[in-house]
Amino acid sequence: MTRLALWEQLDKYVSSLDDEEFKRALVFLRRAFGDFTPSEKRSITENLGEIWGANKDSVSEVLSTELNEKEKEKLDELSGFDFENL
Repeated sequence: MTRLALWEQLDKYVSSLDDEEFKRALVFLRRAFGDFTPSEKRSITENLGEIWGANKDSVSEVLSTELNEKEKEKLDELSGFDFENL
């Protein structure tokens, strides 16, 4: 349950961000979670499903789906995000 409380706090934090703050945070979140194993990612998606009141399998499926080309391009744009202007 302690871990769920941590994910709830992270969810509240991310939900509170405006678009620019979210873009900045996304870069760090991607770096933080990018090397997680598939089972660790599955555990995270199950926690998020519980927090969001959604079916954990459905959430896991959606969040595990391969990015399309447009999504990959957007993510690549964030890699060059200029933090100096913040």
